Amino acid sequence: MIKKVLVLVVGLMLMGMVGCGKDEPKTTADKAKESTHQAVEATKEAGHDAAVATEEAAHDASVATKEAAHDAAVATEEAAHDAKESMK
Repeated sequence: MIKKVLVLVVGLMLMGMVGCGKDEPKTTADKAKESTHQAVEATKEAGHDAAVATEEAAHDASVATKEAAHDAAVATEEAAHDAKESMK
């Protein structure tokens, strides 16, 4: 009987030590800190993505403007040439 009680006590002590070795549950402050950190990281990523999208849109607009200007210059040259030809 004493051996059974001793084994039970030793078993409970071992379980208690294992339980104490585990991480304590996160407190509300820890959870809030982690949530705030995640929000900051998400905001940084969103800002970066917005900056990249803005750069791409500006580049695309620049290319389109250059192409439109080139097309207008070609059309003007053709119109001037046609006008000269019609005056002959």
